[in-house]
Amino acid sequence: RNPDDWKADGLGVYKNDGTHVVAYYEDKNPGIRWISKTKPEDCKRSTVLLKRTYWTHVQHPDFRRRAYEILRYSGHSFTPERFVLLQYSFSGKPHAITTTPHGNSKSEKAFTRTKPGVLECIKGKVKGSAPPFKVYDKVFEEAEGLLKVCSVSDVPRNRKQVENAKYKGREVRSQDELYDLTLKSKEEEETGKVYIRRLQIAPSLACVLASDKQVQDVKRFCANTTENFSVLSIDITFNIGDFYVTPTTYRHLLLDDRRTENPPLLLGPTLIHTRKDSDTFSYFGATLTGLENGTRNIRFIGSDQEDAVEKGMNMKKKMISPVRKRAGLGEAFFYNNAAESKHQRIKARKGQMYGERKLAWTEVVDLLKSISEEEERNCERAIVDEGPFKIRQQYSSKLHVPFSTYIGKSHAQKEKINRRVHEISMEAFLQLEEGSINNAKAKNKNLTKCAYKNMPKSVDGKPGEAERKRKRNPQCERSPSKYTERVPTPPKPTLNANTFKVKWLKNSRVYRCYGCRQNIRPKPQKGETEIVPPPPWDFVLARLELRLISNGAGELKMSIKPEPVHYHPKLSCIRNAHDKKYYPSVEVTDADKEVMDDIHLRHLRSEFGL
Repeated sequence: RNPDDWKADGLGVYKNDGTHVVAYYEDKNPGIRWISKTKPEDCKRSTVLLKRTYWTHVQHPDFRRRAYEILRYSGHSFTPERFVLLQYSFSGKPHAITTTPHGNSKSEKAFTRTKPGVLECIKGKVKGSAPPFKVYDKVFEEAEGLLKVCSVSDVPRNRKQVENAKYKGREVRSQDELYDLTLKSKEEEETGKVYIRRLQIAPSLACVLASDKQVQDVKRFCANTTENFSVLSIDITFNIGDFYVTPTTYRHLLLDDRRTENPPLLLGPTLIHTRKDSDTFSYFGATLTGLENGTRNIRFIGSDQEDAVEKGMNMKKKMISPVRKRAGLGEAFFYNNAAESKHQRIKARKGQMYGERKLAWTEVVDLLKSISEEEERNCERAIVDEGPFKIRQQYSSKLHVPFSTYIGKSHAQKEKINRRVHEISMEAFLQLEEGSINNAKAKNKNLTKCAYKNMPKSVDGKPGEAERKRKRNPQCERSPSKYTERVPTPPKPTLNANTFKVKWLKNSRVYRCYGCRQNIRPKPQKGETEIVPPPPWDFVLARLELRLISNGAGELKMSIKPEPVHYHPKLSCIRNAHDKKYYPSVEVTDADKEVMDDIHLRHLRSEFGL
């Protein structure tokens, strides 16, 4: 369990008599490896250390222990090898080894040091809700039980040792929870991963929690304009802390739960508050609208009979039959079972993390954030058909990526693929479906052919006049031998998704860099000649990638297939679209080298090391 477990051998207490270290060097020959104290010529420093440590037993000075450890240099420091050689010896006649009680102990029971690995196991298990006696029993049985245990140090010393570990590992609650909550929100702002969105102190204490993906999901699934949308459920839960916790829930309409075969229920924005009045819930709704204006158009909000929620969230008390059908509820009424099941999930996670005690404000933030992040990861795992969720069949062709293909992508490409399931809207899917249907219908339609159908062949001619045949003028064959190109023009590159290739700006339609989002050159007006920048900026680096495209509503959507993207021949531009540590693979063909001059070559060498 722990590299230092061998030091607790169950034989009592030792006194350290010192350590002796000898350095050895490796001389590697083909098939043979020599280790000697003589330093080879090609070895810059010692590579192997032999460490000998000596101990003498405190109660029996004639009993000694010696340990031999091998430490190998790993490039930065010396790390111990897997095995340790122990030697026990008597200076006189061998005899039994006995141990004495601890110096501060009131009992006469002999003291034996517990192995560090056992202590780590105890500390890990007492963090949950299990009482000390259960932890003691479980750790004891993990050591093969009383019948197979080999050493006293392999099991806990007693139940008191487990109780002490639980007491020392307890989390001490702060006396100023509001200060801790404010400090936590400021720390989140520094890291850029904000979950605490709003904090209100007066007239009543309230805090709104929401991740960026939760807010976008509420807009996508609860406020979309299609016939496929989700009800935003809101309900108050109790017995979490000295306050109320009101989570929202919604259905992720792009996925299915493998267990229920229905869209999975996810945790949405959450309100922590101290009063159950309409002003508090109005503050909650106003905060969501401030974070994303699209949440103003949430179609339906479902809750139980809480007057404050109905007034604060501007809800209808009843729904007539046509309204229920539009909400996807049919003739059945709305039930709050979804919100109640999420309450049980929150309380179960609370028991795993903190036990049965009441939580502080910051602890509730950590609790809800852990659930939110786990659900977001499960949504991303569904892209490769892993985890508890899966892509719904009608969206599989646009979102699903085989695991083997996903593994071969770069880090930036994987992030783009993951963003699909978090960003693409229901309206975008509807437009794609309608566009494919319209395109299929329009393929075989031609208005010109329809208008000219059944038209007589003699149209546009005088009556009785035969159609004249045009005589072809003889042309002499032209010889291109006397014409030469002033500047050699390389062929257009064949792009792929692996390497960046050179693409010349002359006679191209490239005007904007995908990395820095700046203009590569001015776009000529109609009738103007194109402008080509001077070397080395008269070419770009191109590759096939999945692009983010803005639609008419200003929303970003991912391209269905890899498309050509163009970058300045600068490493910084390529890293802006991928990763700060990303190093591209650039391919320069022989045809490109013939066109390039010294300015191009020096630039490529300084930027990409070519």
